[in-house]
Amino acid sequence: MPTGAPFRNLYVRLMAYDANGELIWQNAEGHPSEDDPQAYFAYGLADDMGHPAPPPTATKPGEDTRLQPHETRELTYEIPAEDTALVRAELYYNLLWPSLVKKFSHLPEELTDPVMIAVSEKGFSHD
Repeated sequence: MPTGAPFRNLYVRLMAYDANGELIWQNAEGHPSEDDPQAYFAYGLADDMGHPAPPPTATKPGEDTRLQPHETRELTYEIPAEDTALVRAELYYNLLWPSLVKKFSHLPEELTDPVMIAVSEKGFSHD
């Protein structure tokens, strides 16, 4: 997950909020492909030197961080617990890699914007 199509990708956004609903922590600003690679799931392509590359410069498979069938993967974070009242996780699906979204900004938003496919929240009491 996601499929074997190289441009498809999933990512997890994780946020912590205080009792007033103010964001106090997040795993990455925007798409986590660079800031939080553990939260980014994709099948990449590479050039002859092994560096990430889009077509037509890609010549071979690159890094593969997709979830394999029946795989369970644990993501570990240190979230400040003292003021955290709510932790929210959002799972997004993208048709294109972030670099291609920038390159093809003329495409309709339904092709370039991520789609939230799952969300989970856990509240905490500090009593």
